[in-house]
Amino acid sequence: MKRRIASAIDFGTSKVVCVIGEQKATGGVDIISYGKSEYAGIRRGAFIDENSLSLAVDEAVTRAQEQAHMRIRRTIVGVPGAFIRAGLVHGEVQTRQKDRRISRQEMNAAIRAAGNFDVPDDLEFLQSVAQSYSIDGGAPIRDPSGLRGSRLQTSVSCVLAEKAFLETTGGILETMHIEVPRFLAVPFVQPLFVIPRRERENTAVLLDVGAWNTDVCIVKNDALSYHSVLELGGESVTNDLAHGLNVTKEHADQIKKRYVFGLETQQESDDYGIVSSEDNRIRTNAYEDIREIIDARVEEICELVMNELDESGITLSTRSRVYVTGGGLTMIRGSREFLEAQLKMPTRIFHMDSSVMHAPCYSSAVSLLDYVFQDYTQPEPEAGPEKGEGFLKRIKKMFNNTRG
Repeated sequence: MKRRIASAIDFGTSKVVCVIGEQKATGGVDIISYGKSEYAGIRRGAFIDENSLSLAVDEAVTRAQEQAHMRIRRTIVGVPGAFIRAGLVHGEVQTRQKDRRISRQEMNAAIRAAGNFDVPDDLEFLQSVAQSYSIDGGAPIRDPSGLRGSRLQTSVSCVLAEKAFLETTGGILETMHIEVPRFLAVPFVQPLFVIPRRERENTAVLLDVGAWNTDVCIVKNDALSYHSVLELGGESVTNDLAHGLNVTKEHADQIKKRYVFGLETQQESDDYGIVSSEDNRIRTNAYEDIREIIDARVEEICELVMNELDESGITLSTRSRVYVTGGGLTMIRGSREFLEAQLKMPTRIFHMDSSVMHAPCYSSAVSLLDYVFQDYTQPEPEAGPEKGEGFLKRIKKMFNNTRG
């Protein structure tokens, strides 16, 4: 059987990751190589320094190529949450006869009807997938094929991307003679990789806590039902420590990595002694001071997440779970228990089954390859005019879904 090999590039808020992978015979992704490079990053929905971005892309791609002994000529590009707008749109079609069984063609027609909208000039349609269907106004179901009814309605998750991001990243790769056959929205594909199907059927939440941003995703079946971006992440905690303890960011980062959530005892051994890179002296900070700073910031992030879940208007099941990924908080010991207590929902930290890339911070990059290798394809809505309030106004509301 012919090998299926692909590459993908993920733009995080602090680093660029290029990964090369092969589809396993049993499904999933076998990582061949990867390269990463830190850069100025993304803040407030924009790249801080495009020159830094170009250098990081070149370095990440070069490292992945050298490790795999392969030349990348085509790559999938992931669009991070800061550059997408997502929401649910609705479509409806009539069947010819009341007792006619609903076919795949009518399901596809309902999806296309949901896409009857004008796309704003600065955005480009990226992806869509049906969340659910209903027949004659009945309860939502996942697959209506073969059932009878006169009207078929559907709710479709639709994702648009900022053209500026597509042009900037596509232009950088073009100068490297690398073709981009497709852009994929990371908040759209990552939940399919991280959250088991049975959990998505109950409606689930994915939190991707990065360096500077936290993506909040609510997922139903294969659809991204709601998405927003909080302008807070792991670096927010590091900065708080640096300012609160009057130490360098390097020192603060070491403290954060050694921290353990939920320690109740305060002993002398709980104090953190870190060797300063400036004068090689050991500087000691009390655990209680560190706990007050870290816990306060993470509690704030959790409070903002809960606000987003409430404002989404989506009812979560009592069986709904929260899955947490990204490198912002997941590497701190005790984070799962702390987040679960704050969010008041069953919480899981996602770890990849890979000896090469097992850390949660790489899940977004690998999810792009997993999506390419899986068959998630559905008909894409056709852009066109929409009557009434329309999708355009709803898209404008999505621009306000970045909070911090």
